[in-house]
Amino acid sequence: EKVMIRPKVVVALYPFKAIEGGDLSLEKGAEYEVLDDSQEHWWKVKDEQGCVGYIPSNYVKEKELLGLQKYEWYVGDMSRQRAESLLKQEDKEGCFVVRNSSTKGLYTLSLYTKVPHPHVKHYHIKQNSMGEFFLSEKHCCASIPGLVNYHKHNSGGLASRLKTSPCDRPVPPTAGLSHDKWEINHQELTLLEELGSGQFGVVRRGKWRGSIDVAVKMMKEGTMSEDDFIEEAKVMTKLQHQNLVQLYGVCSQHRPIYIVTEYMRHGSLLNYLRRHEATLGGNVGMLLDICIQICKGMAYLERHNYIHRDLAARNCLVGSENVVKVADFGLARYVLDDQYTSSGGTKFPIKWAPPEVLNYTRFSSKSDVWAYGVLMWEVFTCGKMPYGRLKNTEVVERVQRGIVLERPKACFKEVYEVNSCYRWLICTIRLQEAVGCNSAELNIPCLNIPKQASVAVLFMKHITLNSVSSDVMELDRNKWKKVYICLRNYSRWVHVLFSDKETTAENCILKEKFCLDVAYYCPAGDGYGILNEAPVTKSACGTGAKGFIIWKANLK
Repeated sequence: EKVMIRPKVVVALYPFKAIEGGDLSLEKGAEYEVLDDSQEHWWKVKDEQGCVGYIPSNYVKEKELLGLQKYEWYVGDMSRQRAESLLKQEDKEGCFVVRNSSTKGLYTLSLYTKVPHPHVKHYHIKQNSMGEFFLSEKHCCASIPGLVNYHKHNSGGLASRLKTSPCDRPVPPTAGLSHDKWEINHQELTLLEELGSGQFGVVRRGKWRGSIDVAVKMMKEGTMSEDDFIEEAKVMTKLQHQNLVQLYGVCSQHRPIYIVTEYMRHGSLLNYLRRHEATLGGNVGMLLDICIQICKGMAYLERHNYIHRDLAARNCLVGSENVVKVADFGLARYVLDDQYTSSGGTKFPIKWAPPEVLNYTRFSSKSDVWAYGVLMWEVFTCGKMPYGRLKNTEVVERVQRGIVLERPKACFKEVYEVNSCYRWLICTIRLQEAVGCNSAELNIPCLNIPKQASVAVLFMKHITLNSVSSDVMELDRNKWKKVYICLRNYSRWVHVLFSDKETTAENCILKEKFCLDVAYYCPAGDGYGILNEAPVTKSACGTGAKGFIIWKANLK
């Protein structure tokens, strides 16, 4: 057991009721001494009466770092759009919150007023040269709590006095229902109404031990690799992020297997978008906030080396205060091959799939990024079907040709251009440090090139895939004859040719003696795989690392 060198004191931000033996109840605002914080999500603490037990680490904050978190009116990183929605739902004159500004280190006060009509005003909390905080320079205070207290008694230039803050705010889910608990006794679950059904089975709302709301996914028997999933569930319960649906545990000693997760009151994002199209359709800020929340959840999954494989609006859920969370991450991996049908109804979600998935069923974080781009389109169309009524075969053909979804009317040009990373980029290659040899040898997977030669990206070029476009470049290398490399779009393949005689754009396609037939998929965008003057190693070529994926290569 880890011994704390220096006592760490934490303050409870939320109440917690200990149900399992070994856990300790928390009283909001009370202080606790941390005895062991070696585990990320559950700490052993001691209360003022000397009682010892485990508590969820996300329910407390170190006293020295507490800052504004002890106040009811502070909502942290809540976005402008969600703050407005929360205050409008409360519908109380003078209801307010203080949140982190979009500029790091600064704060914003959001205030609801009904005069002259119901709306939310946003005020940046500023500081003067003496470090005092103010909303109006005439009324400065030494601290933000002092400033809030002043404006509770004086409007001081605000639209209203600060009267109340939203009540009954939801507490965050814990990583598992208790310390080191991932196996849940099915007899502790009370099953309530059905929430939905799909290829995995039926989902129902439930209560764990009569007190905690949960969603229970009742898995169809014979559809998943149960042993593998149960082992993975032990790890997945430890994944915790404000934009991921929390996995509480599984009922593996009972058939069918139950997967128990956090309950999200507003259901799937897809249905939510469609139900609220009238109000969401014109609220670009709210739509963008939905995308940002999903992006944060997916970034967390990528950092922890998890691939979703079926990211779409139907697999995201909406909870209280318009919080959006990613659900069902990684579940597809454990479904038996002959049983798996994506939530879109096919062996994998065609309309959300990039070329490498369509051609080789090769999933990665990069394929999740592509699916995220399609999800953004779903959000900005309030739940329309991508590619409309096109058949799956037609969608595949369009994607192979590089045709992407058109910009939705509600989507700003700047937002749509984020999707430029899904455009095709074609790369030419060059030979470096080439030495003469009589025969070509397999130097790296898929590429037959002379021994000791290496391949690197020389430059990238946009081409229009539905029309003919080509580039011819001349290379001179020691111990090599003059080499011409011709890049040309042909169907869905790109042909790079090496020839000992001049090759023209007209006669290059698969006609020369030494012909290397290679296709590339190299998405652009920071963190999404551009190689620039970087050697292609054996491992990189073999795995498609950094987004450089060689699909087909044969020395003719």
